[in-house]
Amino acid sequence: MNRRHLATTALISVPALVLGLSIGGGAYAAQKIGKNLVVTKSIKNGAVTSAKLKADAVDGSKVKNGSLSAADLAPGTIPTIPTPTTPTPSKSVAYATSTQIFDGNNDQTLLNPVGNDTGIAAVSFVIAPLALQVADLHVRTTAAQTGGKSLKVSLEAGTTLGTVAPVLTCTVSGGTSECTSSQTATIPAGSFYTVRTTAGATGASTTQLVVGYSVRVP
Repeated sequence: MNRRHLATTALISVPALVLGLSIGGGAYAAQKIGKNLVVTKSIKNGAVTSAKLKADAVDGSKVKNGSLSAADLAPGTIPTIPTPTTPTPSKSVAYATSTQIFDGNNDQTLLNPVGNDTGIAAVSFVIAPLALQVADLHVRTTAAQTGGKSLKVSLEAGTTLGTVAPVLTCTVSGGTSECTSSQTATIPAGSFYTVRTTAGATGASTTQLVVGYSVRVP
């Protein structure tokens, strides 16, 4: 190959190389990431900062249920419910009284469990309109029990008149005139309930009494 041919080849090769680099560099600089090409594993952990998020881009649908706590919310976001200064009574008080009960040996008397009886009650049962929780039975008689006499008083309940059974019970005895019970019971809705007095084996030393107990809806 002569010198003239070598020079011509060199003149052609250098511009071609420069043109190739220019075109290649421009093509590289113009490359963009195609749509849907970035996936979760392509993002470095912690690489996305709050500055990269569009305003209002994150809404409730993007927050995991139950993931936020009170510390994540601005003060005042959730209003504080004030503590009640006056507690609402949780119980009511019911009472029954009678001016006449049977006081002979083992005698029994049924009393209306709510209100006053001036004698033996004509209607001795009440129906619980709701489930009732009863407690705090307290009985006081007009005379102390002496000479071995006693008087048992029971608040009884049952689904029928024939199935009533004691749920709260206490006995006045030993020279005293009152008794209390620490028992608690629930009377199902629709049940019948009553107060029953039972004189001891040698009778009771009273024919009058007052019965009190607390009632609440569970």
